[in-house]
Amino acid sequence: MVPLRSSTSCGRLSCKNPAPRLRQFTTSRSHYGLSTKTQLPVKPSRSRKPTTGLHLADVEQLLGLLDRLVDSGKSVIVIEHHQAVMAHADWIIDLGPGAGHDGGRIIFEGTPADLVAARSTLTGEHLASYVTGGDR
Repeated sequence: MVPLRSSTSCGRLSCKNPAPRLRQFTTSRSHYGLSTKTQLPVKPSRSRKPTTGLHLADVEQLLGLLDRLVDSGKSVIVIEHHQAVMAHADWIIDLGPGAGHDGGRIIFEGTPADLVAARSTLTGEHLASYVTGGDR
């Protein structure tokens, strides 16, 4: 088990933050068992859009946490549009080609580098722009 107490603190949140942001952060933390536990969770971890409302520095901290989960043998599935998270992923499954009734099909599956090289989807185009510094 990897202790997490000191590595999950998010120093930028204060009482001055709007309630929805605090609620979202608490929700994101609870997906990883961080609200009341000091060890990595035993169950597989998954989260939908865990970066919502987080400062960029906190996204980096979240990526470190996800790395520790994977390094401890856990499978982590993240549903996310944040380009830093996609660029950091081991594998991407891109659904589309559009939203709603225009989507729902797998239009790309592979590594972030393959998606950037192919630029065959809208996600690939945006991720390519991000990794080359055009979207930061």
